[in-house]
Amino acid sequence: MQEKARVVSIDGDVVSVVPLDIEMCIGCSNTECQKNGNVFTACNSGNLDIYPGAEVRIRACGKNQAVQGLLSIGVPVLAAAAGYALVGGFAPAASEGVRIGASLGFLVAAGTLVALFRRTGSTDLPEIYEVVAN
Repeated sequence: MQEKARVVSIDGDVVSVVPLDIEMCIGCSNTECQKNGNVFTACNSGNLDIYPGAEVRIRACGKNQAVQGLLSIGVPVLAAAAGYALVGGFAPAASEGVRIGASLGFLVAAGTLVALFRRTGSTDLPEIYEVVAN
């Protein structure tokens, strides 16, 4: 995610911004943004010289995106493979259907756990990386 935004307020390193390209918000599921009328928070970790009214570019941290991808795809797929292998190890006479059923069960359980973990975990803020206009 990279987009332009206008700074609304600053509170230390946490900056409230409003996106300038509202069309990008149509498919967004960010409840904080929707609740606050498209105003959301970002961090100014680079200590850029910003002030209310400045146009900035924000982006999601690459590390956070990689972790989200690993958790949302990697963990459930690995759990599904483990479920298939475990049934074969504990019940060698189990049919292919039983193994696939266990695999799907592990997939759903891992996906549910990941969703719960991300919901209760800390939310990492997008970062301001460039000042477009002062």
